[in-house]
Amino acid sequence: MTRKNARVADRRLAVLVRNLYEQQTSDPLAIVLGAQSLEDAITTLDDLSRSAQTNHHIAQTSRDAKTSLIALRRMLDRQDAHVRANEEAAARAEAALVQARAARRGLISQLSARRDLEEKQIMRIDALAKASAAASTPAPAEASAPAAAVSTGAGTVTVTATAYSTEGTTATGLPTGWGTVAVDPSVIPLGTRLTIPGYGDGVAADTGSAVAGSTIDLWFPTKQQALAWGRRLVVIILH
Repeated sequence: MTRKNARVADRRLAVLVRNLYEQQTSDPLAIVLGAQSLEDAITTLDDLSRSAQTNHHIAQTSRDAKTSLIALRRMLDRQDAHVRANEEAAARAEAALVQARAARRGLISQLSARRDLEEKQIMRIDALAKASAAASTPAPAEASAPAAAVSTGAGTVTVTATAYSTEGTTATGLPTGWGTVAVDPSVIPLGTRLTIPGYGDGVAADTGSAVAGSTIDLWFPTKQQALAWGRRLVVIILH
């Protein structure tokens, strides 16, 4: 609408200027001297005054329309810049979401692979521990047997679980790893599958001089994890 008003005002101004040029009566003195009568001179001067006012109004309208058009263009430029900034921000947010989704998939894949590895490790430890326990000869009973574990129900035993992270070979010949549990064979036979709250599943696959009675040792992959576990009293499930 502003552009249309500016064009209309320009056309009207052009028509008036052309008429003044064709009539060549823009000089008031020439109008008075060339008039046939006083009435004719006054009428012509009035027409010239109205024409000048009209020209001034048209010119002012044209200037106002152009000023408004410039302001509108500047406002549109600002809005366009704001829209482009929003589009760039949306593109960055989308890229961040895609990256986060990819990282999440990677983490899920790592956790799944770790779970599968732990299950396979426990199954391997279970099989080898059972084979080692079956092949070994039971040791003669000692004069003074170690303290028996405190039973809290069928299939459960209350023990003191100590964490360690030293790598090596267990008493059954297996390498230490997640799920290898050191036990006292007189309390928990080698090859027994265990469920330890806060740790997960494991297999009795190792022994130790410090592991006697109702105590077990749990292996952790890092020293920080072992320190975080420390030494605690737990009720384990025997399978």
